[in-house]
Amino acid sequence: RDFGFARAIDDLISQKNNQKIKFKITTDRTVENLSIQYQFHLYRIIQEFLLNVSQHIEISSISINIRIKNALVNVEISDNRAHSDNEQHWKSSSHFKNIEKSILYYDGMMDIRNNSKGMNLLITLKKEVNNLETI
Repeated sequence: RDFGFARAIDDLISQKNNQKIKFKITTDRTVENLSIQYQFHLYRIIQEFLLNVSQHIEISSISINIRIKNALVNVEISDNRAHSDNEQHWKSSSHFKNIEKSILYYDGMMDIRNNSKGMNLLITLKKEVNNLETI
């Protein structure tokens, strides 16, 4: 039985599916090679975005794309909210602040783009260096 990152994201999305949202998810297979802590931060970023989405009943589709290239992890989350939210309102939300904490933890960057087609969150994180952990 699979209990990894992909399964956790599938379970998270299953919880959201009562809202009749269509999800498209693309995840680099090597995400599973990242530490559990790193995977947890990625999970929390997606979870916080989805918590924000639950406040917007007009959203009918969400795309989540996670790619790993060289020393970077790129996360792109898009939705089709009917009208663009005020970026200041989004940035003042607790969901944004929680995402920002996870991004800062891995010395990452975030770009938010709002347009007539919805919102697009682009996140770039430094890929962790696998150090030996003491237990």
